[in-house]
Amino acid sequence: VTIGERSRIGANCSIGAGTVIGDDVVIGDNCTLHPRVTLYSEVTLGNRVVLHSGCVIGADGFGYVLIGGAYENFPQVGRVEMGDRVEIGANSCVDRAAIGVTSLGDETRREVGTRRTPSRLGFGRGVGDHRGANPAQASKTPLVGALLAINDAHRPASSCG
Repeated sequence: VTIGERSRIGANCSIGAGTVIGDDVVIGDNCTLHPRVTLYSEVTLGNRVVLHSGCVIGADGFGYVLIGGAYENFPQVGRVEMGDRVEIGANSCVDRAAIGVTSLGDETRREVGTRRTPSRLGFGRGVGDHRGANPAQASKTPLVGALLAINDAHRPASSCG
């Protein structure tokens, strides 16, 4: 296990072998990080978060801009925040926002369709808290920037794609 500078890990957490925790990461209480989880810098996990093997949280999204007829990499300076009781399935990715926050609200569940088809959560988007809406998502195809945000009225607030 590798833990970056200024990172904080809450009480009663379980961190599996081969896990990498970047700088300035905050992990809440009673979290489970299974083997080979990667948390890039400036990721925040709430309490009782479960990340299954192979999850990558906070990597750069596909941020490119067209400059002079060529695509150039756009700096990804955002972060990822997860609420309480979030669970992310094996080999899933949650990308950081280019600017701002990729947010997963309380009790969000994310799973991949098959272990051979990793799933990617869109960057700069949110999935809402469990307040009557179903925060569970399953996917066999990548979702990049195409998620719905669920607001307090339990209806899609915005989408991209």
